[in-house]
Amino acid sequence: MIIHTAMGSWDFYGTFKEVRELLDMDGAFVQCHQGYIVNIQRPVVLEHDSLKLADGAWVPVSRRYRSQLEAALERSVAGRF
Repeated sequence: MIIHTAMGSWDFYGTFKEVRELLDMDGAFVQCHQGYIVNIQRPVVLEHDSLKLADGAWVPVSRRYRSQLEAALERSVAGRF
Protein backbone atom coordinates (compact mmCIF):
# COMPACT_ATOMS: atom_id res chain seq x y z
CA MET A 1 0.00 0.00 0.00
CA ILE A 2 1.21 3.52 -0.70
CA ILE A 3 0.37 6.33 1.71
CA HIS A 4 0.44 9.84 0.20
CA THR A 5 0.90 12.87 2.45
CA ALA A 6 1.81 16.53 1.98
CA MET A 7 5.35 15.57 2.97
CA GLY A 8 5.76 12.70 0.53
CA SER A 9 4.72 9.11 -0.12
CA TRP A 10 5.59 5.98 1.81
CA ASP A 11 5.16 2.27 1.31
CA PHE A 12 3.21 0.61 4.10
CA TYR A 13 3.30 -3.13 4.59
CA GLY A 14 0.18 -3.76 6.55
CA THR A 15 -3.52 -4.14 6.09
CA PHE A 16 -6.10 -1.49 5.24
CA LYS A 17 -7.71 -2.28 8.59
CA GLU A 18 -4.46 -1.42 10.39
CA VAL A 19 -4.31 1.95 8.63
CA ARG A 20 -7.92 2.68 9.59
CA GLU A 21 -7.11 1.89 13.24
CA LEU A 22 -4.14 4.29 13.21
CA LEU A 23 -6.09 7.23 11.76
CA ASP A 24 -8.77 9.48 13.25
CA MET A 25 -11.66 7.99 11.25
CA ASP A 26 -14.19 10.02 13.26
CA GLY A 27 -12.58 13.34 12.46
CA ALA A 28 -10.06 14.22 9.79
CA PHE A 29 -10.12 11.02 7.76
CA VAL A 30 -12.91 9.27 5.87
CA GLN A 31 -13.01 6.30 3.55
CA CYS A 32 -14.34 7.20 0.11
CA HIS A 33 -13.74 3.95 -1.78
CA GLN A 34 -12.70 0.40 -1.04
CA GLY A 35 -9.01 1.25 -1.19
CA TYR A 36 -8.96 4.98 -0.42
CA ILE A 37 -8.96 7.05 2.76
CA VAL A 38 -8.71 10.84 2.48
CA ASN A 39 -8.09 13.74 4.84
CA ILE A 40 -11.19 15.91 4.47
CA GLN A 41 -9.74 18.82 6.44
CA ARG A 42 -7.74 19.77 3.37
CA PRO A 43 -9.66 21.60 0.62
CA VAL A 44 -11.50 19.13 -1.60
CA VAL A 45 -14.08 19.19 -4.38
CA LEU A 46 -16.70 16.44 -4.53
CA GLU A 47 -18.17 15.54 -7.88
CA HIS A 48 -20.55 12.71 -8.74
CA ASP A 49 -18.13 9.80 -8.48
CA SER A 50 -14.81 11.39 -7.62
CA LEU A 51 -13.08 13.68 -5.16
CA LYS A 52 -10.45 16.26 -6.12
CA LEU A 53 -7.79 16.66 -3.45
CA ALA A 54 -5.81 19.77 -2.55
CA ASP A 55 -2.83 18.58 -4.60
CA GLY A 56 -5.00 18.20 -7.72
CA ALA A 57 -5.21 14.41 -7.59
CA TRP A 58 -8.57 12.75 -8.20
CA VAL A 59 -9.70 9.71 -6.22
CA PRO A 60 -12.81 7.61 -6.80
CA VAL A 61 -15.90 7.80 -4.60
CA SER A 62 -18.06 4.69 -4.45
CA ARG A 63 -21.81 4.63 -3.87
CA ARG A 64 -21.18 2.62 -0.72
CA TYR A 65 -19.17 5.42 0.95
CA ARG A 66 -20.70 8.52 -0.68
CA SER A 67 -23.25 9.38 2.04
CA GLN A 68 -20.62 8.87 4.76
CA LEU A 69 -18.23 11.15 2.83
CA GLU A 70 -20.89 13.84 2.30
CA ALA A 71 -21.74 13.86 6.02
CA ALA A 72 -18.06 14.14 6.97
CA LEU A 73 -17.54 17.00 4.51
CA GLU A 74 -20.55 18.85 5.96
CA ARG A 75 -19.15 18.45 9.49
CA SER A 76 -15.75 19.64 8.32
CA VAL A 77 -17.15 22.76 6.62
CA ALA A 78 -19.40 23.56 9.60
CA GLY A 79 -16.38 23.30 11.91
CA ARG A 80 -14.45 25.90 9.90
CA PHE A 81 -17.01 28.66 10.59
